[in-house]
Amino acid sequence: MNIKRYIATIILAIVLLLNFSCTDWLDVKPVDRMSEDQLYSTEAGFRQALNGIYVELNHADLYGDELLVNTVEILAQRYKFSSMGTLTNQYHLAEFDYTTDYAKKCGSRIWEKAYALIANVNKLLKNADSHKDLFTGDSYDLITGEAYALRAFLHFDLLRLFGPVYKTHKEDKSICYNTQFSLSGSDLLPASKVMEYVIADLKEAEDRLAKDPIIEEGPLLS
Repeated sequence: MNIKRYIATIILAIVLLLNFSCTDWLDVKPVDRMSEDQLYSTEAGFRQALNGIYVELNHADLYGDELLVNTVEILAQRYKFSSMGTLTNQYHLAEFDYTTDYAKKCGSRIWEKAYALIANVNKLLKNADSHKDLFTGDSYDLITGEAYALRAFLHFDLLRLFGPVYKTHKEDKSICYNTQFSLSGSDLLPASKVMEYVIADLKEAEDRLAKDPIIEEGPLLS
């Protein structure tokens, strides 16, 4: 009888141990993913977030392909295509035919990825403003200054691609300029208003980056 009770006690202990172990295991965060609170709890986390935005600029939907050697170069007439060849989609895009599925998908990929990065920039700026005490020296100004510059840069390229001909139609509706983190976009603005926001962000970036070591020391190679 005592042996049965002893065995039952051991089994119960093992079950409880496994239960707690599984719970702990499920709570472990993957090493390559952090919650927003974890990421923005240190200055190093802010640098990591900013670096992540730069890395994503190299995504194929942006400057890793579409905005470097693909869509923008096709629109700029850098390549010659035949209407009878295997690259008929590119041929129609080069003819400024935006009604094809290919053209629509190219535009959607660029639009969505760029605004996703803008959302990440705005998230960084929001958290930086509420965690100023985490930064040392000029780090707050340098990190947020780069973020403002990135926001201006991305919006400017979106305006260049999706906006009207600025010289003749700058008051036409163009794109939205997102200055706050949100899962939904804001209203479409006239191209002239978008440029006002671009210039304002660039001026803010210029002020904050006035003490950037690169100005006097040049690129820092590691």
